[in-house]
Amino acid sequence: MTETLLQVGDLVTVARPCMGNVENARAVVVETYDRGEVPDADRHGATLLFPDGSFDGFSPEDVRLWGVVKVGHCDALTSYRFVSAGRLAFDFTEGRFAEAFQE
Repeated sequence: MTETLLQVGDLVTVARPCMGNVENARAVVVETYDRGEVPDADRHGATLLFPDGSFDGFSPEDVRLWGVVKVGHCDALTSYRFVSAGRLAFDFTEGRFAEAFQE
């Protein structure tokens, strides 16, 4: 079975409690990246940002383990470019991701 790769702007839920967030918490993909020298099937990674501002990187194995499921897409974030953790925190504080977390 081929898995769909997550893309920047994808909205997901995370089935298990993660990063201090409750089960089925919503998150948005803010970065995708190549994990380098790992087998091809597990090369891709994605950084997920949670509504409380916490974030972490997820490998394909992590996606399966934590039960990450794509539930939508936020077009306004498709062009977002992750630069650094500090910039991500600044952008979060400035409300850059608010649209992704609207109910």
